[in-house]
Amino acid sequence: AGEVKTDLGLDEYAAGTITRTGDFTIDASGGIDLNTDNGEFRILDDTYIKASLTSTGIFSLFSAEAGNPDIVLQGTESSADASTIFFNRFSSSPAVGDDLGSIVFQGKDDGDATTTYSQILGEITDPTDGSEAARVGIYMATNGTTLRSGLTLDGSNSATKIDVSIGYGSASVTSIAGDLRISGDKVLSGNALEFDGFGVGFDLVDASAGFDATNTPITFLTGNKVYLAASGSA
Repeated sequence: AGEVKTDLGLDEYAAGTITRTGDFTIDASGGIDLNTDNGEFRILDDTYIKASLTSTGIFSLFSAEAGNPDIVLQGTESSADASTIFFNRFSSSPAVGDDLGSIVFQGKDDGDATTTYSQILGEITDPTDGSEAARVGIYMATNGTTLRSGLTLDGSNSATKIDVSIGYGSASVTSIAGDLRISGDKVLSGNALEFDGFGVGFDLVDASAGFDATNTPITFLTGNKVYLAASGSA
């Protein structure tokens, strides 16, 4: 405890600017407190602000260089553990629909207005002790309107069930580059179900017990045959 002096002869209550050529090192065996008295803490390069921390807890990094600023978490120890980013929202009254954290992607439109183009959001769907559940959604701007959900993952009260919703609205198209494997036994559709092979056709295969399409009306837009590989018929 007591008065803190720098090599410039300024005590801890002096106002003004400390200017020094070369490195400036603060070496303390205890903690270091920087009190801005509800002001803004800034890191500058000459007169250009590189980082700032406001009294309300907003931390910002600034750069005019291409591809910057970056945030790098670098670990050099040899364990299997990795760096972690936590979004801790410790509400005294957690409730359904509470947002836990989000990553927001913003940019300018051609009218120079700041626009939110996409967002990743985590929220609570059930705060009940022992049966907690959450939702993670990826949202994006569509036609200049409010953000729409493109991908939503919903937890449940079951330890073996997570529901996934893809797309927004019946006109949305979901493209799969490879194969689609279904572990369940149902494909549910809100309307008539159509398969379009784009001129290639289809092979419907049940390699274990034979395929029964008697009560399964399917419309093939290509006009190709339906091949039932297990029964050997077409």
